[in-house]
Amino acid sequence: MIEALSLGNKTEKLFFDTQSGLLLRRTVLTETKLGLNPEQTDYEDYRELDGLRLPFIVRVSYLDDNHFGTTRTFTNVKQNLTIDDARFDMPAATK
Repeated sequence: MIEALSLGNKTEKLFFDTQSGLLLRRTVLTETKLGLNPEQTDYEDYRELDGLRLPFIVRVSYLDDNHFGTTRTFTNVKQNLTIDDARFDMPAATK
Protein backbone atom coordinates (compact mmCIF):
# COMPACT_ATOMS: atom_id res chain seq x y z
CA MET A 1 0.00 0.00 0.00
CA ILE A 2 1.11 3.53 -0.79
CA GLU A 3 -0.45 6.49 1.04
CA ALA A 4 -0.09 10.17 0.15
CA LEU A 5 -1.58 13.52 1.16
CA SER A 6 -2.22 16.04 -1.62
CA LEU A 7 -2.18 19.82 -1.44
CA GLY A 8 -5.97 19.74 -1.85
CA ASN A 9 -6.51 18.01 1.54
CA LYS A 10 -7.04 14.60 0.00
CA THR A 11 -5.59 11.41 1.40
CA GLU A 12 -5.05 8.80 -1.29
CA LYS A 13 -4.22 5.15 -0.75
CA LEU A 14 -3.21 2.73 -3.51
CA PHE A 15 -3.41 -1.03 -2.95
CA PHE A 16 -1.41 -3.39 -5.18
CA ASP A 17 -1.42 -7.15 -5.73
CA THR A 18 1.74 -8.51 -4.11
CA GLN A 19 2.28 -11.11 -6.85
CA SER A 20 1.60 -9.11 -10.02
CA GLY A 21 2.15 -5.53 -8.83
CA LEU A 22 -1.16 -4.50 -10.43
CA LEU A 23 -3.31 -1.79 -8.86
CA LEU A 24 -6.35 -3.37 -7.18
CA ARG A 25 -7.90 -0.49 -5.26
CA ARG A 26 -7.64 3.28 -4.89
CA THR A 27 -9.27 5.08 -1.98
CA VAL A 28 -9.51 8.86 -1.70
CA LEU A 29 -10.60 10.68 1.45
CA THR A 30 -11.42 14.33 0.81
CA GLU A 31 -11.56 16.67 3.80
CA THR A 32 -14.79 18.71 3.80
CA LYS A 33 -16.53 20.92 6.36
CA LEU A 34 -18.77 17.96 7.17
CA GLY A 35 -15.89 15.50 7.60
CA LEU A 36 -14.18 13.05 5.29
CA ASN A 37 -15.81 12.27 1.94
CA PRO A 38 -14.67 8.76 0.87
CA GLU A 39 -14.41 7.41 -2.67
CA GLN A 40 -13.22 3.91 -3.60
CA THR A 41 -12.22 2.59 -7.03
CA ASP A 42 -11.62 -1.12 -7.64
CA TYR A 43 -9.80 -2.47 -10.69
CA GLU A 44 -10.57 -6.00 -11.91
CA ASP A 45 -10.26 -8.38 -14.85
CA TYR A 46 -6.81 -7.29 -16.03
CA ARG A 47 -5.99 -8.38 -19.59
CA GLU A 48 -2.87 -7.98 -21.66
CA LEU A 49 -3.15 -5.55 -24.55
CA ASP A 50 -0.16 -4.58 -26.70
CA GLY A 51 2.24 -5.50 -23.90
CA LEU A 52 0.26 -3.67 -21.18
CA ARG A 53 -2.08 -5.12 -18.58
CA LEU A 54 -5.26 -3.06 -18.35
CA PRO A 55 -8.33 -3.48 -16.11
CA PHE A 56 -11.48 -4.25 -18.08
CA ILE A 57 -13.75 -3.67 -15.06
CA VAL A 58 -13.54 -0.46 -13.02
CA ARG A 59 -15.95 0.04 -10.08
CA VAL A 60 -16.32 3.37 -8.31
CA SER A 61 -18.27 3.54 -5.05
CA TYR A 62 -19.08 6.10 -2.38
CA LEU A 63 -20.35 5.80 1.19
CA ASP A 64 -22.89 8.61 1.04
CA ASP A 65 -26.39 8.62 -0.41
CA ASN A 66 -25.73 11.60 -2.70
CA HIS A 67 -23.55 9.64 -5.13
CA PHE A 68 -24.36 6.47 -6.98
CA GLY A 69 -21.53 4.07 -7.67
CA THR A 70 -20.63 3.18 -11.23
CA THR A 71 -19.23 0.10 -12.90
CA ARG A 72 -17.46 0.41 -16.24
CA THR A 73 -17.01 -2.83 -18.14
CA PHE A 74 -14.85 -2.56 -21.24
CA THR A 75 -15.28 -5.10 -24.00
CA ASN A 76 -12.74 -3.66 -26.41
CA VAL A 77 -9.83 -1.26 -25.95
CA LYS A 78 -7.83 0.20 -28.83
CA GLN A 79 -4.60 2.10 -28.34
CA ASN A 80 -2.69 4.61 -30.45
CA LEU A 81 -5.53 5.34 -32.85
CA THR A 82 -5.32 8.39 -35.07
CA ILE A 83 -8.06 10.89 -34.21
CA ASP A 84 -8.95 13.69 -36.59
CA ASP A 85 -8.32 17.09 -34.94
CA ALA A 86 -11.73 18.27 -36.21
CA ARG A 87 -13.39 16.10 -33.54
CA PHE A 88 -12.11 18.61 -30.96
CA ASP A 89 -13.52 21.70 -32.70
CA MET A 90 -16.19 23.65 -30.83
CA PRO A 91 -19.66 22.85 -32.17
CA ALA A 92 -21.51 25.63 -33.93
CA ALA A 93 -23.82 27.66 -31.68
CA THR A 94 -27.52 26.92 -32.06
CA LYS A 95 -30.08 29.69 -32.38
